[in-house]
Amino acid sequence: MKRAILRIGHLIFNVEIADSFLNRIKGLSFRKMLSMSEGMLFVFSKPGKYKFWMVGMRFPIDIAFISQNKKVVDKITLELGEEYTPGKEFMYALEVNKGLLKDIERGDDVEWILMN
Repeated sequence: MKRAILRIGHLIFNVEIADSFLNRIKGLSFRKMLSMSEGMLFVFSKPGKYKFWMVGMRFPIDIAFISQNKKVVDKITLELGEEYTPGKEFMYALEVNKGLLKDIERGDDVEWILMN
């Protein structure tokens, strides 16, 4: 999987890029954990309202939904067994450990640099 360094607000994460259908379906399922500086960035081919679910997940996560112009449009914490579809369109979604995005607000800028 491709990797990037991503900044959202004052936070920096080393993220895996899930930019194919299969990688997005698999996501973080069946992983035991993430370190506090890791995450996964989901990249879609066009803006939309895509559903996220916790199938196969072993830990709760925060998700920031990011617009095509790389601004946060929504965020949520998902517990095990939950699912969520944002009310606003987004093109990217960042998944990290629960609680890490508590200070992130709608409208915050997001930047990333591909590593490979």
